Amino acid sequence: MDVAACVQRLDGGQAYTTVKTVMERLVVKGLLAREKEGRHYVYWPEQTRREVEQSVAAEQVRRVMDGFGDLAVANFVRTVSGDADQLAQVRALLAGIADSPAESDGEEAGRVPETDE
Repeated sequence: MDVAACVQRLDGGQAYTTVKTVMERLVVKGLLAREKEGRHYVYWPEQTRREVEQSVAAEQVRRVMDGFGDLAVANFVRTVSGDADQLAQVRALLAGIADSPAESDGEEAGRVPETDE
């Protein structure tokens, strides 16, 4: 989709230059890719909607954990404990990481331990 098509699709009276600026910023952030076709650029998403949602959710969780630590965990547990489906999902995720070798040797979960080769 080029900038003009995006402006038309938005149909909110945004200026062409404003939409172009936003699209260029999204290219820099890695959310859009672009390729020159003739005299203009064509843009497309670099990630699926689900991938973007996952990335945003992960960043938000990191921020909450950095800011509130144990308090955030306690409130999360209280929140999911009222919903059987969410609680089952959390239990399944925890069971998956509880068996990881990283936990048994004190390494951070999800991180590959360094070796002395």
